[in-house]
Amino acid sequence: MIVGLKSILLAIIVIQIVASRQLFSQISIAPVSLFIYDPINVASLQILNGYDTPREISVDFKFGYLSSDSAGNQIMIYKDSLASSEFGLDKYLYAFPRKFVLPPGTSQIVRVQVRNFFEKPDGVYWSRVIISSGEIIALAGKPLFSDNIETKVNYIFDHNIAVFYRKGEVSTKLVPEKVTTKVKDGKLQILACLSKEGNSPFNGSVEARLRNSDNREVAFYRQTTVVYFDLVQKIELELPGGTLPNGNYELELVYQTKRQDIASADLVQADPVCHNVGVIIE
Repeated sequence: MIVGLKSILLAIIVIQIVASRQLFSQISIAPVSLFIYDPINVASLQILNGYDTPREISVDFKFGYLSSDSAGNQIMIYKDSLASSEFGLDKYLYAFPRKFVLPPGTSQIVRVQVRNFFEKPDGVYWSRVIISSGEIIALAGKPLFSDNIETKVNYIFDHNIAVFYRKGEVSTKLVPEKVTTKVKDGKLQILACLSKEGNSPFNGSVEARLRNSDNREVAFYRQTTVVYFDLVQKIELELPGGTLPNGNYELELVYQTKRQDIASADLVQADPVCHNVGVIIE
């Protein structure tokens, strides 16, 4: 059932990519994140060449995860040997094909397989899929795709998506431990210190609602939220007209394992978590 739903979602994403290709000429990847399950151990990527020239594509893997600094600014962490040894997936991943030429306007299915992953305990493991692409240029005036032709590849671009592997019993939970707010540049800036529990990253979204003293909603914002380890999340809530009357307000944060761009079956589910904090605007 999960495989069928994922195939339908992948097809819809690919159709959307093809429909928008004339507006955004680029290399497009579907899905936005890759999910692999034990014992199937295989999943597929669709890579589409939206350029009007051939592209050489290569697929590689690298450990990394999204984190933040103390101000809530998002950063990618690639050098964490302790986390890599415990949760890293890149050494167990294989791509078929790993390198190929993609003519303009065509697509290629790449199968990604997990191998020899036997001794790890139950949990969700992850890394990043790195897709590199470059324009192929024929040398000495020879046409592309002819025999014995010399070529060079220019303008390498990297596309980077997460890959997750689910093994056995998994769980996740997010706990907002401390939430602070301040008004800056017409926005309510929220810093939430988040603690992650369980053997899986938290992958979902947060909804922020601001209500006045009459319990009327005056501002709302939703954003995706992926938490691998404890971090500080920054949320910026646009205030109507850039300001609000002075007074007491209540901020509600609701964290859910639900996203608009990923099927629910691919997300490790958890009960919604609601956190309320008073806000004074003066």
